[in-house]
Amino acid sequence: MRVFIACIANFRTGGVEVLHQLAEQLMMRNIDTYLLYFDKEFSMNDPVPSVYQKYGAKVVDEYLDAEDSVFIVPESMLSVRNWCVKGKIVVWWLSIDNAWQIDSKEFAKEDIIHFAQSYYAKKYLMDKFRIESHYLSDYISSSITGYADGNRENSKRENICFYNPQKGYERVSELIARTNGRFLWVPLEGMEPEQMAQRLCTGKVYIDLGNHPGKDRIPREAAYCGCCVITNRKGSAEYAEDVPIPEEYKISDEEDYETIINQIEYVMKNYDTVKEQYYPYIEKIKQEKKIFGNEVEEAVGILQRAIPQKKREEKDTDTVIRYLQMMNRQLDNIKSLNQGLEGDIKAGRYMEGIHHLLNEDIAYRELTREVWELMRYLAE
Repeated sequence: MRVFIACIANFRTGGVEVLHQLAEQLMMRNIDTYLLYFDKEFSMNDPVPSVYQKYGAKVVDEYLDAEDSVFIVPESMLSVRNWCVKGKIVVWWLSIDNAWQIDSKEFAKEDIIHFAQSYYAKKYLMDKFRIESHYLSDYISSSITGYADGNRENSKRENICFYNPQKGYERVSELIARTNGRFLWVPLEGMEPEQMAQRLCTGKVYIDLGNHPGKDRIPREAAYCGCCVITNRKGSAEYAEDVPIPEEYKISDEEDYETIINQIEYVMKNYDTVKEQYYPYIEKIKQEKKIFGNEVEEAVGILQRAIPQKKREEKDTDTVIRYLQMMNRQLDNIKSLNQGLEGDIKAGRYMEGIHHLLNEDIAYRELTREVWELMRYLAE
């Protein structure tokens, strides 16, 4: 079994990170796993955002369709599912609201495996389409948890209310206007994970009045860093399984601004008492990585049972040797080009060096093509 995971290149979101987390977990179990990058200024030279390189994902720009291939497609990228003809399609519902053209007949097919990142997604699939799905959640970055574990209880807190400017800003902007400087509002944007943790450990409240298409990360990051989280009841925020904060801090009427403001001020004035109500949430978040590992283990079993056992087929040895010889010739060519490039650089012949690099790029592309042709032949 080999696994391909569809992913947008050069892009940073919670959804993209969990795709890398899954790749890491699968590779830890000795499963050939590849992130199939496409779209968004794709570049095979540097498609992985630096913050996700720690997951060690292997990157390809082509899907190898074979009976023992698994193609995992997030719900926001369903348009590429048709690339998989011979292999096994898996739809991973990281959200519901961001899904691409949901067709009940299409996704009720028995030959599609469904994973759900949240209880909201799992319930929606069953209620709407009668689709059974398996839990495959995620966990927040160790850069967040590592800093928070050492600083959550010791940080000096200010009367700060954090918010995500990309979600529910229309409501939040009204709250900001009505509070007239009674406390500080701070947007969460443009920060690396550890910077985010450092910032969150200085405030008391995080409010999210946007959509909750899946089990969102920032509410969990804020809670883990010691902020008292306030949400609406949209999407996953409706369910204690996904957002287990005290019910009194889930807002039903988003336009009751004064009540919301009074609630924020109450939390700030009574922070040391109110924060204790969020300890169970913190403990649940602390267990997420372990739970995710268990879910991946179950998912591997599900996938292996779904892949047909391949019969041993004899391959033409001469054909395999021919491919290997072509690949060796390309490697010799690349080595020769590198030697020429080294000579050009030492002699200061930089324009000639560029010519060697261009030819080397062509040779690398040809080598990659030959590798994939051999992989296809062996996978048939």
